[in-house]
Amino acid sequence: MIRRKARLTLLIPLVVFAIVGGLFAFLWSVVEEREEAEAARRTDLTTEQIATRILEQISFRVNLLEKIRNDWRRGHLDTAEAFSDHAQSTLYGAVGLSSITWIDELGVTRWTTRENPGSTAIGQNVFSHVVAGPFLREALETGQWRLTPMLNLTTRKRGMVVYVPIGSAGENRGAISAALDATALVESCIEEGVREIFDCSVWDRSDLIFSTEATIIPPPEARYREIAVASRTWGVVLTPRSDLASATAASDALPIMVVGLLVAAGLAFVSARLLASQALLRENEERLRAVAEHIPGVIYSYESAPGKPRSLIYLGPGLDLIIGPKSAARVEADFDLLFELLHPEDRPAVKAAAERGVREGGTVDCEARLRTDDGAWRWVRSLSRPLHIDKERTRWHIVLIDITEHRRTVDALRESEDRYRRLVESSPIGVLIHRKDVFQFANPAAVRLLGYDRAEEIIGRSVYDLVPAEQRETVRQRIARLDGLSKPIRYADERLLRRDGTELNVEIIANTIQFAGGAARQILFLDMTEQRQAEQRQQLLMRELDHRVKNNLASVLALLDQTAASTHDIGEFRSKFAARVKAMARTHEMLARAKWSGVDLADLTRLSIAPYIVDQSHRVSLSGCPVTVRPRPALPVALAFHELATNALKHGSLATPEGRIAVTWARVGARVSIEWSETNGPPAPPPEHFGTGLRLVRGLIEFELGGTVNFRFAPPGLTCTISLDAAALTGDSH
Repeated sequence: MIRRKARLTLLIPLVVFAIVGGLFAFLWSVVEEREEAEAARRTDLTTEQIATRILEQISFRVNLLEKIRNDWRRGHLDTAEAFSDHAQSTLYGAVGLSSITWIDELGVTRWTTRENPGSTAIGQNVFSHVVAGPFLREALETGQWRLTPMLNLTTRKRGMVVYVPIGSAGENRGAISAALDATALVESCIEEGVREIFDCSVWDRSDLIFSTEATIIPPPEARYREIAVASRTWGVVLTPRSDLASATAASDALPIMVVGLLVAAGLAFVSARLLASQALLRENEERLRAVAEHIPGVIYSYESAPGKPRSLIYLGPGLDLIIGPKSAARVEADFDLLFELLHPEDRPAVKAAAERGVREGGTVDCEARLRTDDGAWRWVRSLSRPLHIDKERTRWHIVLIDITEHRRTVDALRESEDRYRRLVESSPIGVLIHRKDVFQFANPAAVRLLGYDRAEEIIGRSVYDLVPAEQRETVRQRIARLDGLSKPIRYADERLLRRDGTELNVEIIANTIQFAGGAARQILFLDMTEQRQAEQRQQLLMRELDHRVKNNLASVLALLDQTAASTHDIGEFRSKFAARVKAMARTHEMLARAKWSGVDLADLTRLSIAPYIVDQSHRVSLSGCPVTVRPRPALPVALAFHELATNALKHGSLATPEGRIAVTWARVGARVSIEWSETNGPPAPPPEHFGTGLRLVRGLIEFELGGTVNFRFAPPGLTCTISLDAAALTGDSH
């Protein structure tokens, strides 16, 4: 006997060390394989994240350029200064985007931002550039934005150029372009922590855009991800540093060693603790029995085997409180009756849960309904754990808890939340719910108003992502103030940031609600942008109306003085003054029909002469290039034509049936030249002094508009040549 114990004493340590050694070797190989796979997965995930971030950053910058393009279309940018200021304010903080320019339909750079006053870009024809020219043409032909390959933007700077066409496909209206520092953009998309463990490079086909590594040739283990940028294809290459997998594997060496030591300790104490465990098991069974008699539920155990009835081992008190005393007594006599009391709809789920527990082990958690003595149904929750006795027998230890009242409360809460959700989702008012400053819910109206496609693009984001930077501290204080208030707070004039960076004028109501089992903050907001814009337009129109009324009154007073000084009786004064005021009224009516956007010079001339050639329009000919006269100079020009026509009716070609008038105009450099020529009328000798009408013509042109007037008197008739600055007349600098 002593020898046998000695042999066992020597054999047991050898067996323990053999098991521990084999287990350690196995775990080590598993860890190495797992870490290699984890390193590859982590590299793929990081590559995908960097590629996605680059695309988001490029899309964000293109959206900003498209906003400038849209403002151009609406006519908001009518000067180089306005263009430069608007471009710089729109792109404030956009890393890597600079030198915003407007290129006309001929490919010539016209306006640019003032960030580089010495730039020689103005006047250059982009179509003539070997590399950039084809991309600009493609953008104008397709109506889609295009990105060039890497170019030498300056002698020291390389980058790309983005072209955003102003017109649609085939509609050449020029383009908005910007220099894109692709290297800076890509660098901003790669976090510092990523650079510590990966070498990264980004390529535009064969051109290197950015690289963090000493060598630019990717090794075989590098991960590659292609992204489509307009009509170009970029490649993101990520290579894990050599110490990534080894460092992770080394960090797991200690847990593996600890596991090995624990296994050795467990095997060493198995025999010594076996008897003690059996005694403890008996003690625990007694303790469990005592606990079972005092918990608010039922504890029972039974054994099951395929093809045999269930065998009840232990049934604690409390079952009669759930299903009634009669049913409880029947179950205690025949335990299989408990499963016959299950609701028919719940039996498949209970059976599937039991089969899953036998197959997978662990705790089985399911809910079902049991019929009571009075025919009602009560909800119970079953927590069970199977213990395999042998290949056929399974022992079940189960805790059965009555959850009927809990289910009623949960169902009522769920129904209330469903009603709230249906109401909110159909509301035209934007609804956002956040907890701990992170959005948990956004209804369709909020998604639409903020310019997103799906609610998931808002959920999970910070509240302060939708608030302008200068308002974030104020919003933080308002959210803190909601903690002590039970009623909602209204904010009448607020701003939210849309997805494209534009601001949305809203009216907000904020309050605290219960959402998804906890307190949360609810934001109701109504889009007030159109109302604010309407108010601004109304104020602008009122100011413009006030300005024009004052100007018109001043013009009327000036005509009053001029007419009074040149007439000798009240009848003549009334006739001349009324004719001139009517000429002003006709011009105002024409401008109003054109919504004060300008009138055609031919229409303006025809309207001014019309009262003097009724049914004799063949006596006047008009010809010239298209010229649109702005509202301000339109009135002096119309009055000048009125005075010339009045003079022709009294003293010139309209005084005889054979008389003719020809009005021609043309652009001559930066000026517009207008010639009034009378023929076949009475001779027009040079007068000793000018009459009131011709003096008024000279005053209107020279003093009101800064132009020049030249009268030529000859036997065929009077010729009046008017020269005006084109920019002052039309507002067009070309």
